[in-house]
Amino acid sequence: MLIMVSGLPGSGKSTFAAALAAQNGCLHYNSDAMRKHMGLMGRYDLFSKLKVYQALMEQTADALPGQSVIVDSTFFLATVRNSFYNIAFQKNVPLHIFSITASEEVIKERTSLKRADSEADFAVYKKIKSEFEFITKGFLQLRSDSLDLDEMVAIANQYIKTQ
Repeated sequence: MLIMVSGLPGSGKSTFAAALAAQNGCLHYNSDAMRKHMGLMGRYDLFSKLKVYQALMEQTADALPGQSVIVDSTFFLATVRNSFYNIAFQKNVPLHIFSITASEEVIKERTSLKRADSEADFAVYKKIKSEFEFITKGFLQLRSDSLDLDEMVAIANQYIKTQ
């Protein structure tokens, strides 16, 4: 199974993805952690972003179908999302997509705090939001500002079971 967790900086996607992975025994690949591992912190030009996505795609393809994988990133470009959709198709595994959102007020507060791997502040949030290409494939949207983490994971697990 491949699970994609999409969301803008500060939306709560990594917190959600980590909890979902822990509960389901999935591998969890995170774009911020990969960026850090690759020595690309502070580099957010398109070329650097695509290098990070390429590394995530390779990890994901190597792990599937033997293990379930959760990849969490903004997934702001449709072409990048399509590459992950293709991996799921080629590996013949179910694909589930979650979009994590929160109000701008909450995101502004969250991005003002130091986070483990993410350097994204509110200005980065606004820039990515302006460039985000909407998801057209079926997905479930979860609001991290109105649901607690346990509720989000329970809803996600129910969604996965019914798909």
